[in-house]
Amino acid sequence: MNEPCGLPGFKPDTDVDKVNLYVSVFPQGKGLLPGDRWSGLENPTAGQDYNPNRVLTARWNNGNWTWNGVSQAGSPEEFTLSNDRMLTAGQEYHWAVEAVTNKGDKKVVTDKFKTLLPAPMDGGNTFSSVTVLTRGLEPEGKVKTEHNRLIDNQINGVAKHIYDAGGAVKKYNAATNKWQSVSPQGNDWEFNSAAPSPSTGKPLVLLADWLGEIEPKQLYNSGFAEAAADSLFASLVQLDLEKGGSVGSPIGLYDSTGKLIRTQGSVFNSPLHFVGFGQGAVVNSEIVQRLGTFFPLAGGTSKDNRDLQMTTVDPYDYDDNSFSGPYRNILDPEIRVWNNVTYADNYYQKNGSGNTLNGRELLGTNWKADWNVSLGNRAGFEPDNGQGASHRDALTWYAGTANLSGSKLPEENGETIYRRLGDLEPNNITDAAETWYTPDHINANFSHGNARAPWEGIGTGWFHSILGGGFELRPYFDGGKKGQSELGDFEAYLTNNRVSVYENNTYTARLRGDYAVPTLFNGNFDAIAAGIGSQSIPGWSFYNRENGINKDASQNYLIDVNQISQTDNPSLYEHLEKLRTDRTQPNYALKLGGTGGLTEILHNPFVVPDWGVLRFDLHTLNPNGGEVKVSIKGSEPGDNWQYLSAIKSQNATGVELRYGVELVGGSNPTQSGFEFNQIGYGTQGFETFNLDVPDALRGKSAKLRFEITGNTEVYLDDVFFKSKHLLLGNPDEARFTRDSNPNPQNFLIERPQYTLSYNDGNKTPNWASWQLNNTWIASGRKDTFHKDDTLPANWDRVPDASFPGIWRRGHLTPNADRNRNLKDMDSTFFMTNMIPQHSSNNSGVWANVEKFGRDIVQDKDKELYIIAGSYGSQGTFTRTRDDGTTFDVNIPDRVWKIMVVLDRPGQRLADINANTQIIAVDFPNSTVPDGPGRPKWTNYIVDIATIERNLAGAGMNYDLLSNVPEDVKRSLKTQQFTFTGDQPINGIR
Repeated sequence: MNEPCGLPGFKPDTDVDKVNLYVSVFPQGKGLLPGDRWSGLENPTAGQDYNPNRVLTARWNNGNWTWNGVSQAGSPEEFTLSNDRMLTAGQEYHWAVEAVTNKGDKKVVTDKFKTLLPAPMDGGNTFSSVTVLTRGLEPEGKVKTEHNRLIDNQINGVAKHIYDAGGAVKKYNAATNKWQSVSPQGNDWEFNSAAPSPSTGKPLVLLADWLGEIEPKQLYNSGFAEAAADSLFASLVQLDLEKGGSVGSPIGLYDSTGKLIRTQGSVFNSPLHFVGFGQGAVVNSEIVQRLGTFFPLAGGTSKDNRDLQMTTVDPYDYDDNSFSGPYRNILDPEIRVWNNVTYADNYYQKNGSGNTLNGRELLGTNWKADWNVSLGNRAGFEPDNGQGASHRDALTWYAGTANLSGSKLPEENGETIYRRLGDLEPNNITDAAETWYTPDHINANFSHGNARAPWEGIGTGWFHSILGGGFELRPYFDGGKKGQSELGDFEAYLTNNRVSVYENNTYTARLRGDYAVPTLFNGNFDAIAAGIGSQSIPGWSFYNRENGINKDASQNYLIDVNQISQTDNPSLYEHLEKLRTDRTQPNYALKLGGTGGLTEILHNPFVVPDWGVLRFDLHTLNPNGGEVKVSIKGSEPGDNWQYLSAIKSQNATGVELRYGVELVGGSNPTQSGFEFNQIGYGTQGFETFNLDVPDALRGKSAKLRFEITGNTEVYLDDVFFKSKHLLLGNPDEARFTRDSNPNPQNFLIERPQYTLSYNDGNKTPNWASWQLNNTWIASGRKDTFHKDDTLPANWDRVPDASFPGIWRRGHLTPNADRNRNLKDMDSTFFMTNMIPQHSSNNSGVWANVEKFGRDIVQDKDKELYIIAGSYGSQGTFTRTRDDGTTFDVNIPDRVWKIMVVLDRPGQRLADINANTQIIAVDFPNSTVPDGPGRPKWTNYIVDIATIERNLAGAGMNYDLLSNVPEDVKRSLKTQQFTFTGDQPINGIR
């Protein structure tokens, strides 16, 4: 029997006179057919079609199909949807064929079909997409108020829709710091170890539930959103490692350029889609920034196929919203479209009143979202009820593009979705422009609300994602709506409309960490806008449970050291005065030990930086015994706490370590019997201590713990990774490894007093870098040189004996820059800090440049970051090993130094600009002839670019000032210091 198109008994070639074809997201009785009537329609007019803008209404007659003003010849047995009506993937659609015979008989057949979800982009061991759904804190008094419940319903509904289509869902569990499998439970999810595990080739949804059961009032402050992002990112990294990712290789941790060797797993090799609502957009923005910093290729298996989409739904407009009451301290980082984002779409409203927060267009200087859509004129968005309705409607709008089923989400007791004319009229809405949906991809040229356009939700919002199927038709606004191919050089477009992940987007400077992405979030305890004793400390609370117990730390333990008086602590007061501290601004440190102090604090899970020591500052007025111990614990099964240490010495028989900080000593420790891990300058001001980090934890998730024993009260501050002396960068990406193969030509040594790169082939440092301000300078002098027994056991140690002939043991980091006590001075006399330097150079121009740096600090009250080094060779001399054999020490041909002048102590990378002053010199390592009239060292002033060229000529490829933003760095590298008259100090502004 011939049954074309599912119409029994019809013979299309002879019997059919007319055919009406309908396609809709609604079934029969709900809007598929023109005569459908459904509950909620009030006084419907006979003969009116209350869903005329279904996906398709087409008629065939006399050999032609017509629809929405278009006519095309064709068979009644076949119809192809036009390009402007492309269907969203992963959805259920209904169709009806109404055939009229040449005798006037009418038959109707209905059915449904599903559009498939896309396959993995590379067809390999990846997910078809990884979608991260994140919400944020809302201005309400209880966690599960109606407003919050409705928000959760929308987010859970999107996840449930993907789950029903064969995807897997995982939810962040703050108790375990892991993404755990869940199964649906009503409109929510419950953790279920038996739930389907993620399968490559299918979608994976991650519910970033960072709020959990935390009372909202605990989060009314800055810092908490970024703290959540930091822990969520750590858990993402760990999940990727569990799904095939790895760190390191059989040859070691780092490649030849010093980069940590990372292999992405199935999570980061898959297309990534971050959807953030409200404050959740802030959290996602921070996660994406971290991804771009550590995993620049995340979102694919190569640069050519990666896709990282950042969708923001009603991101808060901090300028427009009048935050008051408990909300005024929520100063989150500003959302940016980072340069690892391949597509950014943003949907927002500005109708909010009362407790309804307004969204914003994402647009800034040299960056923007690719597609900004204002929803404010849509049905139901106004008037706002002052309790979050318009803000929530934005989320409902987007959720309605991800799940096209029905006019309410969720289906029962859900929010209204305006898809049909019949949804507008009962609400007395007559303006078609207020309909919610009109396709806006590049094949659809409809104005919003166009009477010929489909209104049911296809072709917009979620459609632009990988899972939505329309990613190749994404619209971009660049002087008008364009497709990607119309943008010209797409890489150039991205460059011109993105922000570097290394830009600091912290809301105000006082809240910043050490870098744009802090090496340890809130390691300086300054991320809060206001100290509120009833709240916990961001970064050190909520996600650090240990043995089933939350280790939250109260802000009651924070001390604003800027408010400590000269009477209460004169030495600390003087230390802060030397730093020109702005006492109108808070400067928090953590109180440990003593009366009423914490005895233990745990940092939330974080990703251990690729390289660098753990450093932290301590101050104690009266050391009274005990110690500060520091331990770290990875996130992999079987990982245990391990105490961190620093090497005192090592040789073929073993390694001697020192753990933590001993709270004994004094302000001027003597060399005899005094250990580097004992408190020294810390009794006067803040003293920095460094501890090594296990190689096995690099690039992985871990928690950090500080403990104190004894009765001493200490202040802890600036807990970060990487030496403070490398603020401007690591010129040749030197690396330290304790457990794997070290690089003998480029071995990193980080001391609290300075940092250097050591070359075992030359037996000299390549360069040294250090910070200089008034807290480092006093009047002491010490001349006891000593070999460096901290070097790897099988390396030669240059003896402390004098160098032969005209060669002197020349400091790179000078003693006089570190002469506040004997411990600091002693550190500069390691032979790893020495180069063979011509005697007249060492005591002449080199010494004068050193003194000029101190003059800038002391006379002009500036802070310097200094890098000094040598290059080339004019021969060698030999030194003798204990067994009587000899080795060579290289005599460099030239020496160089760069000084970067910061206007005041404590400034950071974001404060460096094209006007920052640079002093750079390059000397021959020989007798330097006198210059005319003014200090002879000034005849050797060059720019940084010249030094880099000279280094490259000697086979040393350095990127000096590598941490400085690229445009600023280019300007600074060609700047040459000038002054008038005979006194260089007059050239310092």
